Amino acid sequence: PHAKIITCELFEDGNINLSNEIIKKSIDNIKLFQGNVLEFLDFIKKSKIFNEIWILFPDPWPKARHHKRRLLNINFLELIYSYLKDEGRIFIATDSQTYIQLILSIIHKVRDYFNWENQRLEEWDYENLDLPETKFFKKAKKSNRKTMFFQLKKI
Repeated sequence: PHAKIITCELFEDGNINLSNEIIKKSIDNIKLFQGNVLEFLDFIKKSKIFNEIWILFPDPWPKARHHKRRLLNINFLELIYSYLKDEGRIFIATDSQTYIQLILSIIHKVRDYFNWENQRLEEWDYENLDLPETKFFKKAKKSNRKTMFFQLKKI
């Protein structure tokens, strides 16, 4: 309740739905940014500003020709490293099996920057953790897709 939360959502419908929920629940600690997270980071231009960065259900862009559009890659994690405060954390959730493989590969490659805190397989299960039940989590659950959760800590 005391945390200040900034959301980055590319699509207007997503922001409208979230805005309606914020108003309905009288939440006053959330600010909305409509646009790509890269645009937002370019806009703020401050280092060591965030305690946590949550990346929940980024678009997996499953077609090979679209993989370059994926948000999660080594360059992105290196970029957000500078925006995290010392010992800041990144939380990532996905229900895409191919994205899970990519995330594991990226985690291995950025181990000089981040410590992977939940390495045991049983710690990856989003459903067994006390985490937000997002629209995409509910869709994955309804479709019997396992949602995985990764937690990284800045070194």
